[in-house]
Amino acid sequence: MKRILTLMLALLLCYASSALNLTLDAIRPNLTWTNEAQVVKQGANVAFGMLIGMALFILPIIPPVLLLGSAPWVRFAAAAGVLVLEAVLGAVMLRLVAVKRFERLEPTA
Repeated sequence: MKRILTLMLALLLCYASSALNLTLDAIRPNLTWTNEAQVVKQGANVAFGMLIGMALFILPIIPPVLLLGSAPWVRFAAAAGVLVLEAVLGAVMLRLVAVKRFERLEPTA
């Protein structure tokens, strides 16, 4: 049971990280690369994504450390709560940005 719960937490972290990294690319999509320099400039999003990923990894660790005297399930619930919030935030941000950018690229009648 512990392994399944741990796997669920890892999947939440992966989802949050992926959604927020995709949001970075959706903010300034470049669909018409004409030279290699544009690809390198788009690589800056990768660096920002790695920083976001590090922050997303560190944030769920803080509540369990602050609750060291508590029961293990309380520490687990605190970490799970932070991860759920990260995943929801990532999904909402990606949805908002993607819809706005898609409407700009593909205007409706």
